[in-house]
Amino acid sequence: MKNFERKALIFNQSIKNAYIEEEQRPDYGKLDLNEDELTEDFTAMLYGLYIFYKELIDENCDLIDFIGILNRLAVQKIVEDSEEKSNE
Repeated sequence: MKNFERKALIFNQSIKNAYIEEEQRPDYGKLDLNEDELTEDFTAMLYGLYIFYKELIDENCDLIDFIGILNRLAVQKIVEDSEEKSNE
């Protein structure tokens, strides 16, 4: 398994672990924080989330479609936050 694939799987499992009881969480090890690999790490995080999404949602989408979904969610959250501030 390539290093990038390993990172994507670790990030995917880390997301899943948020929904699993602590004593039932599998451990895939840890990653070292290395400034020279941050671009790869952020990309692996994206892929880990994309894998998680595809496991949960029965929707045929590629990575670019998924990024579009994330962008819409981000815009929706920004609008909601803006509306909350204007109501204060």
